Amino acid sequence: MIGRRAPWRRTTLDALGRWQGGSTPSKRIAAYWKNGDVPWVSPKDFGPRILATSQDKVTELALTDGRANRLPSGALLIVTRSGILSHSLPTAVTTVPVTINQDVKALLPGPGINPVFVQLQIEAFTDQLLEAAVKSGTTVESVDFDALRRFPVLLTTPAEQDRVVSEISDVLSRLERSRAAAQASLDQLDALHAAALKSAFTGALTAGWRARQDGEIAWKPVRLQDVVESLKYGSAQKSRPTGDVAVLRMGNIQSGRLDWSNLVYTSDPAEIEKHRLEDGCVLFNRTNSPELVGKTAVYHGEQPAIAAGYLIVARCGPDVLPDVLAHFLNSPAGRAYCWSVKSDGVSQSNINARKLEAFEFALPPLAEQLEIATRLDRIGLSIESVRRLLEGVVSDIGSLRRQILTSAFRPDPDEDKPDAEIGALLKAVSDGQVDTDKRTKQGRRAMLKAKLPRETVLAAIQDAGASGAAFDDAMSRIAMDYEEMKAAIFALLQEDPPGLVQIYDAASGAIRLKAATT
Repeated sequence: MIGRRAPWRRTTLDALGRWQGGSTPSKRIAAYWKNGDVPWVSPKDFGPRILATSQDKVTELALTDGRANRLPSGALLIVTRSGILSHSLPTAVTTVPVTINQDVKALLPGPGINPVFVQLQIEAFTDQLLEAAVKSGTTVESVDFDALRRFPVLLTTPAEQDRVVSEISDVLSRLERSRAAAQASLDQLDALHAAALKSAFTGALTAGWRARQDGEIAWKPVRLQDVVESLKYGSAQKSRPTGDVAVLRMGNIQSGRLDWSNLVYTSDPAEIEKHRLEDGCVLFNRTNSPELVGKTAVYHGEQPAIAAGYLIVARCGPDVLPDVLAHFLNSPAGRAYCWSVKSDGVSQSNINARKLEAFEFALPPLAEQLEIATRLDRIGLSIESVRRLLEGVVSDIGSLRRQILTSAFRPDPDEDKPDAEIGALLKAVSDGQVDTDKRTKQGRRAMLKAKLPRETVLAAIQDAGASGAAFDDAMSRIAMDYEEMKAAIFALLQEDPPGLVQIYDAASGAIRLKAATT
């Protein structure tokens, strides 16, 4: 349990800083993009919760021409327009200055506001925020910005924010290591299955079985056309959400087996009669992405069905077992053959029946085929059992992460009571919610009014060195009234150029103040 060691009070996201939108510099002006080195963050860059770069970058010219605005390090970025908003709300805290596009909003935290403290609360209550703020558009979901700004959050002292972030980050990093280990084991299962298939069709899997048989057992070289009775394309007719008979599509072939979810149907008697599948039909995916084209599964009569046009239906002859043929095609040798003969289009690859029937492989006798199928099925069941276990672990860790966060930030009735220190912190942020030009002038006036405090604060933070000082560290270094120090820090942050900058220290999870010239 993280616990609370200082007052916490309820407020809103809007009270924590200044909001900034984004834009897209014209792609027709190459000088805005070519050799750019300023990160330009769009929804595709989200994933890491701490962000230090982006796929696209703009040039300084784009900034000087006013086509993009540079945001400081420590900004909290939130995706506000994307299809992903139907189920999640991506956020990221920047560790370098960035620009953003129009599908992202940035909260620039005020003095003493740790952006990760806010980010963790958004993650904790993502479901509630999505329900309150996300609206469906004609193309993709978007966030109601006013609802986002009004969303309730908790605030505490800067030192307490940093402590909570540090302790939660420690717990979550341990969880992440466990999740990563489980995911790495999951990723190895496909390689393990591929190794089993390779050993099956190089003879290694059944070498002991062959040694126990009487006489020498030979594998004969064949082409696929030698061992099948027919190769036919599936139905080209448009399917419907409901109907009499299921239509199996390429998405229904998963991990060498048929997946009977997400089915479509047909009620056309002629199509059903022409394409009805029989027990033992081998379904080969002839059109898909380059990585997936050629995936294969066997229909075992689970329910009446026909195949869609992107599948080739092979009916096996008496010399080959359907499951063995499917295993051959799914083996590393089969996948390599598919890769070598596929025809590539814009986004998909294709393998026609003529190329499929030319696939060459060594065929064991039926008795050994049966042994191979039995052993591979046993291995496959073991792998799937481990897969389900590991998927459960990954899922449980995800749930535990959310539980830890919701527990840490669960509201308490006492948090509606006023608190002087948090009130002063919110006022410091509120003082910054003005037009940029006006804010700059106010900062300069405050600087002149408090010249001595300004120099004292700047000197203390310069003395802290290149790493800067946390808000409370700075206070402990200076014998100064809180309001005086707040005014001096605010003035230094708003100078043009700024005397102080706020940086997010990813290692400690804290916001630090740093002299701009250090």
